[in-house]
Amino acid sequence: MILARENLIPTHDGTMKIPSPGRLTLSVIGVSALSGAAVFLFLLLGEQQVPHASLYASASSPSSSSPLPAAGATAQREPSAARPLAREPVALVRTNFSIARSRNFQRVGPVRVRLLRIGKNAVCDIALMANGKRIERLGASVGTKIDVGMPGSLPSATLVLTRIAKTRVSGYLIVPKSASDES
Repeated sequence: MILARENLIPTHDGTMKIPSPGRLTLSVIGVSALSGAAVFLFLLLGEQQVPHASLYASASSPSSSSPLPAAGATAQREPSAARPLAREPVALVRTNFSIARSRNFQRVGPVRVRLLRIGKNAVCDIALMANGKRIERLGASVGTKIDVGMPGSLPSATLVLTRIAKTRVSGYLIVPKSASDES
């Protein structure tokens, strides 16, 4: 192994030797290793929930002065700033449609759909109107998913094309239940 001459120290007998690390260097390496391990464990374990009370409470009589809840009680946590609040799942409604080429929009749930043209190789141009905004998708094929923004904090609706024939387009629209109720 060839070492760089800058890292070698000449000795009194004319040979070269590798310098040993000093106390400061060893202490810096040790502190950085310990802090790295602490950060790893913190990230690995995350926030711990309140430990189960039966592990710490005495089996003969629950103490009212104990900071832990009784064995039958459920511990309530305040939401942490690090974790976002979980949203409740939104029910979805699926509406099938089959439309032909027209100059007018046709209502499919809360969304209005218009087939602009059908091209070669099973592609079509389609226009959607929802929430006062018009969305055009040119060159859509079977399996194409088109996201449509819904009003307020509702998740977006999704229009999926399942069949493109010579004169008609078929598919389905998945809409949040509360948005379909408003229409």
